[in-house]
Amino acid sequence: MVRTSFSLIIAVLSFTLTSLSWAGSGGPDTDGYRWIDSREPGGPTYSWVEISPRCGGNGLLIAQGDDRNSGLVPILPSGGFSYRGTIYTTLAVCSNGWLSFSDGVDSSYAGRVPDSLPPNNVIAPLWTDLYPLGGSNGSIYYLKDTLGGRNRTIVEWDSVAGFNSGTFYKFEVVLDGTNAAIFCQYKYSDNWNGSTASVGIENFSGKVGLSVGQSNLGNGYAIKFYTDIPHNVGLARIVRPNTFEPPLTTLVPDAWVKNYGTTTDTFSTFCAIDSAGTRIYLSQRQVTALRPGDTLLVKFDPWTVGPDSNTYRVSFYTALAEDPDPTNDTLKVTVNNHGQRGWLPAVNLGDSINTPYRDWDPTLTGDGNHLYFASNRPGGYGGMDLWVADKVGSVWRGPINLGPVINSSYNDQAPWISSDGNTLIFASDRPGGYSNLDLWMSKKVGGSWQTPVNLGNVINTSDWEATCWMTQDTLRLYFASNYQRSGGYGDWDLWMSTKVGGVWTTPTNLGPNINGPALETSPTLTPDEQTLYFSSNVTGNCDIYSSRKVGGIWQPKQNFGPNINTAYREDREWVTTDGLKLYFSSDRPGGRGAEDLYVSEQGVVSTETKTPPAELLRVLNIGTPKPNPSNHSLSISLELPTQVNVEASIYSVTGQQVKRLIHGLMPIGSHEVVWDTRDQRGSKVAAGIYFLRVQAGEEKVARQITILR
Repeated sequence: MVRTSFSLIIAVLSFTLTSLSWAGSGGPDTDGYRWIDSREPGGPTYSWVEISPRCGGNGLLIAQGDDRNSGLVPILPSGGFSYRGTIYTTLAVCSNGWLSFSDGVDSSYAGRVPDSLPPNNVIAPLWTDLYPLGGSNGSIYYLKDTLGGRNRTIVEWDSVAGFNSGTFYKFEVVLDGTNAAIFCQYKYSDNWNGSTASVGIENFSGKVGLSVGQSNLGNGYAIKFYTDIPHNVGLARIVRPNTFEPPLTTLVPDAWVKNYGTTTDTFSTFCAIDSAGTRIYLSQRQVTALRPGDTLLVKFDPWTVGPDSNTYRVSFYTALAEDPDPTNDTLKVTVNNHGQRGWLPAVNLGDSINTPYRDWDPTLTGDGNHLYFASNRPGGYGGMDLWVADKVGSVWRGPINLGPVINSSYNDQAPWISSDGNTLIFASDRPGGYSNLDLWMSKKVGGSWQTPVNLGNVINTSDWEATCWMTQDTLRLYFASNYQRSGGYGDWDLWMSTKVGGVWTTPTNLGPNINGPALETSPTLTPDEQTLYFSSNVTGNCDIYSSRKVGGIWQPKQNFGPNINTAYREDREWVTTDGLKLYFSSDRPGGRGAEDLYVSEQGVVSTETKTPPAELLRVLNIGTPKPNPSNHSLSISLELPTQVNVEASIYSVTGQQVKRLIHGLMPIGSHEVVWDTRDQRGSKVAAGIYFLRVQAGEEKVARQITILR
């Protein structure tokens, strides 16, 4: 194989970066990771763990051959390995001296860490062009070591040859599941600088990490990568209450907490509610044995919302004496029981998710942190593939292809993921089905997806079955089909089948209030199965609708309205389990590609034109636009109880940002914001409906505006 000019360029770059690093420690990076070597006081002790069968070990062969990636395989310590706040159960081993928690496809022989170019989420003990063909060229082995109470995984490159370098290397990585530390050990080489290499670790995006100079390496040398915040717990997401709760509603406040550290701590978490400066509610819960990287939904004592025209400040917070990081300890939400609750203007998920290609079919795990979707972007296996992106904080990372077990050379699309992320149903026209698109199911076992199984000929037919939703007990399946089954009403209808004795029963139609002569597809339900969301082209292009079940009968469909639906196509919707966010696909103008993914949030949408009482303005923080309707400029009052970052923008009914009015830190007090009814380029906007959306800290409010010309 020819590897000349590219390798030379990397060699020059890598020399520039690593020749300056002589230190025996470094960090922290922004995730709190540090490194220290065996030459540094307090550093790790070099203690080689031999697993090569050639030398009497019990290791198993993996990633043998030139430029090989083992794929993501379940070889990590029991219970998974905590890395940068996530528990991983699978690991990919590359023959070229690196590991990855997320890339089971790439086999690059030259790269840098950290670097945003793939592969990412990398541990690189010696990332260089290696040639482990077995025999005299060496081999790679792994071992899950549980003897004597240990819980670790070892990967060893045993006397592996460098490609065309005449140099051999024996080194290993030890992943210690007990303390989430990473050890790289270097036993021997005749020349550790025989070929240019990268040494270090990086995060999921490749933008955060640590690099160790190659010149540091030597025989009998060790490096330890670790995080210095073992005690770090906090809030991940508020589930309830919402920003609007009807008067006199009794609800259970709840929120997700997360162990961001590396130790299992017992800690307290609280929910406090204040109104008009007075504490009216306080509830406490103890959290025990929460594993590193894990989340837990904590439910507090019931709370009854007061009469109309009240506002509440709800705070969730954690308390752990040893926790040195206060930034994730508290989440707050302002709850109003006045105004009208509705969907705020939809926002494009942006370049981290959407591409110039088709990105659609969103579905999320119960915690809202893992987004599965379909895309025909490059890097897949077929016409349409399934991908997953992970949310860290408020940022989507990835996406990553689900790999050849799930994806085929055909079309794989319309995923549904279970709340726990371990069951996947999707549509595919791969061989082995009944014709056209069929529904298939795969289970995740030990962190790896198993071979998909067709749902059978009670569900699938000679026509098309696509888009579905299944109850968490796996006993009822709602799905769309264009097969002319008995009891159907039109083109594509929505159906439901119940599993009895492990067998799917004949599907029943959801009835004429849902189905009609047009297309009805993409069912999504609330966990109690009393609210149905779906899409229909009854008015032309697909719109998103909802229906409530009353007395066992689905009620007439209700359109989601102009904050969500446009003159273009909106479909493949997914409402999160807490009911606060709506993800969907649309081909509306202003996107990145043929079809993009969007999200809308529940908020308070007021269409009143009268001025509310002064005391209401103080707690809502935002007044009514004046005049409204308007044919020229209008103003909006803001009253801020504290200094806070404020974002205020005007949006069209299609969800596109028309003009940004405020962006930045604003002081406490009263403010007036003026919109001259022009867009970002200075042109007057057309007559019609617009929305002002304001976010001040955690609080989000929207106002409808009518422009006359």
